[in-house]
Amino acid sequence: MLFRFSKLGIKYSLLYLALFLVAFIYAKLTISESPLSSIFIMILTFPWSYISIILLFVLNIIDTISTGTKLMMMLGYAIINTVILYYFIYKKFEKSKKAS
Repeated sequence: MLFRFSKLGIKYSLLYLALFLVAFIYAKLTISESPLSSIFIMILTFPWSYISIILLFVLNIIDTISTGTKLMMMLGYAIINTVILYYFIYKKFEKSKKAS
């Protein structure tokens, strides 16, 4: 099986990861001053972050999980979104190559 890399997919995935890294550093540095500093991370990790927050509220364990653990969960969600983003761009790139 021949597997080709999508240069466009890699570029968009790296851009997404760079945005997430900036938001992660900002949240890590300012979380003690402003509890809403992680809102950028939640926006970038949509829909996984919202699903997990809703589940944590329903299970009533939102206050028992530390902030560091929540940030690490968001890191996992960012990796999932990066893989999905690359996959969609790769499939679109593959279809346009076959059409040409």
